Amino acid sequence: RPDARSTPKPRARTIISDQEQVLGEQTWYMLETLIGLTWEPETQQEKIFIICSNFYRRGMRSGHIRMFGDALRETIVDAAGPAMEDRFGRAWDWFWREISVGLMRD
Repeated sequence: RPDARSTPKPRARTIISDQEQVLGEQTWYMLETLIGLTWEPETQQEKIFIICSNFYRRGMRSGHIRMFGDALRETIVDAAGPAMEDRFGRAWDWFWREISVGLMRD
């Protein structure tokens, strides 16, 4: 029986497709832009409209928004650590609820 410490861990895929790269870049841009405009809701809604059209062209629909937000939240909490979850969770839920309205314009 092999020792658990000597069992190789599965390697993460290191090659990403062009579509995945574009989605990652658009997601980064979306978060950076919309968080930066948190205190400017009118401008933020205008940007959401522009950003959502890019996501829509790539196949994202309203039904994907909640899952997308949940995945982003988990990723950020994993990176920041569990101590951040309580404080961050409420803020993220508010933020994602606000921008989801604009992203769900199919």
